[in-house]
Order: sequence, then C-alpha cells, then structure tokens
Amino acid sequence: MPAWPYRKGVHDLGTGCYAYLQPDGTWGWSNAGLVADQGETLLVDTLFDLKCTRDMLAALRGAVPAAARIGTLVNTHSNGDHTFGNQLVPGAQIIASRACAAEMKERTPAELAGMMRNWRCSACVSAARKSASSRSGRRIPAATSSSTCPPTRRSSPATSCSSTAIR
Repeated sequence: MPAWPYRKGVHDLGTGCYAYLQPDGTWGWSNAGLVADQGETLLVDTLFDLKCTRDMLAALRGAVPAAARIGTLVNTHSNGDHTFGNQLVPGAQIIASRACAAEMKERTPAELAGMMRNWRCSACVSAARKSASSRSGRRIPAATSSSTCPPTRRSSPATSCSSTAIR
C-alpha cells in the first residue's frame, strides 16, 4: 500500500473514497471523508468551524462533482471539530449514534464558548504540571492559568501561554 502524504486537502483513496486532511492534527484540526458512488455521496464529519468546513466542501466539490450535493452526513462523535460545520450541508440526512446525538443536544453554546476560551491555557497548564512532576518526582496539584491567553487554534499550545502559574 502506498504511503499517503499528510498534507492539507483532498486525497483520492480510490474506488470513490476520499480523505480531507488538515495537518497539523492538534486540537480542533480534524479530518473528514467522502464516499461517492453513482451520483450519491456520504460525508463523514464536518469540521471545527464554518470557514474550515466551507473550504473543505469547496475542495471536495472541485475534486468530486457529485459532492455538489451531499445526501448523507455521518457524525462519528459529538466533538465540535466533527460537527460544527453540519449547518453547511443542507438537506443531508444526518446519521449519528444515540449517544452522539444526545451529547450534541446537551452541550450548550455557552459551554462550547468556554471551551474555546480555555482550551489553550488548559493545555499549557497540563504540560507544565507534567513537566514539573517528572522533574520533581512528585505529583503537582491542580494549576490555574492566567486569563491572558486568548484562544486561537493556529498557535501551538506549548508556546502560546505567556503566564501560567502552578500552585
């Protein structure tokens, strides 16, 4: 089997199967798939936000004319990086497990906004605690992080927090 390059965009896997990859693969940068056969299409997951999903759909439509109309959308799980672009696939039948559908209904917009505000600082705090624990040989208790870490998915969690305090 040939090695597939991990680069952004549509990759033709053969026999009507396509992958849409989004390196670098960190939090929020998920991948998606498309199956096309005899004019019918099935999309596996949308992406984290509307811009990414629009870009993906445009790329898929450029590579696979049948993707102009997605008939079925499968959400593999409820995380936003697999579902937040669902609204850009109008008319598609959405298929998800009961657990996935229930979790999508339970998660409020305020909770999701909080996750976006806090994800990067949480990653910095976790990395700092792990590093400090391994150096000292003892478990470091829970940490708090500064509010000076605005969310941006394009920054690396390891280098983006300017002030993280460990207690």
